[in-house]
Amino acid sequence: MRKARVNRSQSRTEISLLLKRMAFSQTAVRLCEEEADAAEEAFLLKVLEREMASREEARRVRFLHEAAFPVYKSFEGFDFSSVKLPPALPKEEWGYVPLDRQGAQLLFRIIAESYERRSIVLTTNLEFSKWGTIFTDDQMAAAIIDRLAHHGHIVLFEGESYRMKHALMRQREEQKLPTS
Repeated sequence: MRKARVNRSQSRTEISLLLKRMAFSQTAVRLCEEEADAAEEAFLLKVLEREMASREEARRVRFLHEAAFPVYKSFEGFDFSSVKLPPALPKEEWGYVPLDRQGAQLLFRIIAESYERRSIVLTTNLEFSKWGTIFTDDQMAAAIIDRLAHHGHIVLFEGESYRMKHALMRQREEQKLPTS
């Protein structure tokens, strides 16, 4: 019984997030929570997931059309053997922009091909448990984390943000200046 409650709670959370991403009102969220049974929630979740995938694909197609590329090319069939990556692959501010499925797959291929061959330097404020949101796929995120952490050195910086600290100091100094 506990597992059913956890799964239902998880599906309600997913439904709520999808409804918010698709700009539904809070009324729709409350209606679902108050009146839908487990089977209806499962069906609604499936419908919303398909709708979200459809919207994302339509958005991708629209952006490609608006870009007006003279010739459309994709990474399918691309021979990556001729690509020469630098000895170290730096990636800063990891996770601030989620990737679409194709972008996530490409990044996974780069990391997988770099695994045990070259250094990867990565900075992020995002903890491992949230990486599934970047890649839209928890399994892909787990595979990337596995490759990065295997021979990696994880350096954690805790405490106040360096940038925030200096911004606040600057703001305090500006407030002390006399106005003329």
